[in-house]
Amino acid sequence: MRQQEAVPRLAELKAFLEHALARISGKSGLAEAIRYALSRWQALLRYTTDGRLEMTNNAAERAIRPLTLGRKNWLFAGADSGGHRAAMIYTIIQTCRLNGLDPEAYLRDVIARIADHPINRINELLPWNWTPPASDGLRPAAA
Repeated sequence: MRQQEAVPRLAELKAFLEHALARISGKSGLAEAIRYALSRWQALLRYTTDGRLEMTNNAAERAIRPLTLGRKNWLFAGADSGGHRAAMIYTIIQTCRLNGLDPEAYLRDVIARIADHPINRINELLPWNWTPPASDGLRPAAA
């Protein structure tokens, strides 16, 4: 479908952009934007030949949205070490979500178990290996 639908439309868009660029002032903001798009044209087309690639980066943008919304809050982390701790917590939370886990249930269980857990089996507590204890009724988050 990408080859059939998107490639012809992208070819039309490129022709339009090149034609428009020739007709407008080279110093304008619009010309700058068009040159930017054309200079990255091969990267734009890559999704049409590799089905593993998404057409947009919307998923990545949604994932980092909470971080960008809270950007001013990070100014008040207290110190560099506070910022590093916040980054680690956000990394754990996003990793849980990517693995279909409820971050709160994961953290609650791991914090309760980690002191008695053997160090040579610590990888069992990583989000991609973790399974909730059956007795707690904790379940992975719904996909």
